[in-house]
Amino acid sequence: MELKDYISFLLAIIGLFGVGGIALYRKHILKLNQDNIAKSFAETVSKLSSSSTSEMYSSAILLRRYFDKNSSFGIGGAPLAKDTINVISSMLRIDNIDPHLQKILADSLKEAPDLIKADFQGVNLYKAVLGKKNLDMTGADFYKADLSSASFKDKDSEENGVILKKAVFSGAILNKTNFTGADLKEANFSGAILNKTNFTGADLVGANFSGALLNKTNFTGADLAGANFEDANFIDPNFNKCKHKPQEIVDYENSTKTSKVKNIFISHPNPKRQTLEQQVVYNSIMHQLKECKINAIELSYTPDRNERLDKFISNIEGSNGMLVFDFKRFKVTEGQYLPNGGLTDKETIGHVSSRWVYLEAGMGLMRKLPTFIVTDLEDKECIFNGIITKNIAKIENCNNNNLISLNKKIEAWVEKIG
Repeated sequence: MELKDYISFLLAIIGLFGVGGIALYRKHILKLNQDNIAKSFAETVSKLSSSSTSEMYSSAILLRRYFDKNSSFGIGGAPLAKDTINVISSMLRIDNIDPHLQKILADSLKEAPDLIKADFQGVNLYKAVLGKKNLDMTGADFYKADLSSASFKDKDSEENGVILKKAVFSGAILNKTNFTGADLKEANFSGAILNKTNFTGADLVGANFSGALLNKTNFTGADLAGANFEDANFIDPNFNKCKHKPQEIVDYENSTKTSKVKNIFISHPNPKRQTLEQQVVYNSIMHQLKECKINAIELSYTPDRNERLDKFISNIEGSNGMLVFDFKRFKVTEGQYLPNGGLTDKETIGHVSSRWVYLEAGMGLMRKLPTFIVTDLEDKECIFNGIITKNIAKIENCNNNNLISLNKKIEAWVEKIG
């Protein structure tokens, strides 16, 4: 081998090992950086529970840096982005979370590279600002989350909002939530509370609104092709300029052209726990309301008391009146009225109705909502005696004549209310 060939061979060997050495060095540096990032992330998360509010708030803000692929904390494609999302969603499930901390964490989510199939079940996203052009939230799960006054609207555009295709909002609280321009194809809103929710210009093709409450919900200009509104409760929603209105919407709008639909909130013990006689009365009245084209609003049973209360408040807000079935629910065999009720511990007090009936009726009366009481309690057992004098009907028995008379009274009451 000549000298020049030998030198060329050596240079090639040195170059080969040099390139490999540089690659190994870079890999080593990347590993060191990732280890440091993970350590920094753990320290930041631990400070979210700090007793110092300033340290707690600053740590919440610092979480956003793990979303930034261009920062030293997002090196390697923001590897801790999903961990950051999980930490934030976990924090937002804490009862009575500090409101400032909640707002910082909730607003941070829009900085994530994406929120595809993110788990936000039951989280508190009250007043969250999540609007960012083309932010992908496809398949995100907001089941029973509170998104009241949250906004998915991109501040710079009426169109091209966030992508929420196939997102789940079943049972969610969406009071005054803004979905303007959002892509909500095949999203699931079944059983959700949509009180003054804004869907202006939204793509709702194939969306599911079955059993949802639509109280002054704004669908102006939305595309509703193939959307499902079966068993939805309509309380003055706005479907102006909507594209591809489903038959349920057409039927609703036709009914409002002939006469204003009246909404009556129905308060009653769980029908599955009513006696046979109570069910006969209940079914007769509900049938009559339907015949009179009255929109009867009932809450489906849920063991979650907070959820039921939120649904009640949203439903009652758009109601013209309230019909209360003050039925016997419990028999109190021992007790004492306090203070100085005059009863001994072993005297029979009598029957009482459901505590939820009392709560709902009380809140309706406080709002001065026109109320009609149907009761099978004795005069001394019925707490509404003396509070309501005119619109109260005592059920002695459920024969046909009595039911006809009762339905006429309720129909006359409905005619009088606005």
